[in-house]
Amino acid sequence: MYKVLAGDKSHQISLKQNEVIIDGKTVDMDLSPLRPNHYHLLLNHKSYNLEVVSINNPNGEVVVKINNKEVKLVIKTAMDELLSKMGLNNNNSSKAKDIGAPMPGLILDITVSEGDEVKKGDKLLILEAMKMENIIKSPGDGKIKSIVVSKGESVDSGQKLIHFE
Repeated sequence: MYKVLAGDKSHQISLKQNEVIIDGKTVDMDLSPLRPNHYHLLLNHKSYNLEVVSINNPNGEVVVKINNKEVKLVIKTAMDELLSKMGLNNNNSSKAKDIGAPMPGLILDITVSEGDEVKKGDKLLILEAMKMENIIKSPGDGKIKSIVVSKGESVDSGQKLIHFE
């Protein structure tokens, strides 16, 4: 499943075998390559010329020309959405954001304290979920503002664990 943002519009797109589903509706679609970065698209019996102008993979940004009109799209996968919800989105910034629990579990250990300076990849805490220990690491550089959970506490998926300054 993909979430595609075009301006202020958002669409959910699913690809299943030979089927394309946009916002819950199966569409009739055929995409044919013409030359590098140029395509012909038949979508619900309407014809479009597509040109891929640029792709920025880390941000999921794609600029395309549809019938010579430039459109900026932001494409997010289900994993991108989950990481963003947890505060672990992979943007170009190395500054740490707030950390959320990736899944329900039990806090086994907290290896940092409020006021600590951390670097990207530093171990912050250990979360036990489904009898497995998961090491939660810092998504970027930053200073710990507050730790809102304690050792031995049960947490829900998405619950905030650590806030950064």
